[in-house]
Amino acid sequence: MSSQKLKRVVLKEEMVAVTGNAVSGLILNQMVYWTEILNASDQEILKDIENNKS
Repeated sequence: MSSQKLKRVVLKEEMVAVTGNAVSGLILNQMVYWTEILNASDQEILKDIENNKS
């Protein structure tokens, strides 16, 4: 038996309600998640740029 780490996915009911099915809901959830990660990263980059201007 392999000692591979198990992966889990959260399926939010509201995403299923918006999309109409579970697979599309999971895809939408991932898109929202990565959008939030990228926005946070962009904010950090902008802070660094502002701090280096001084």
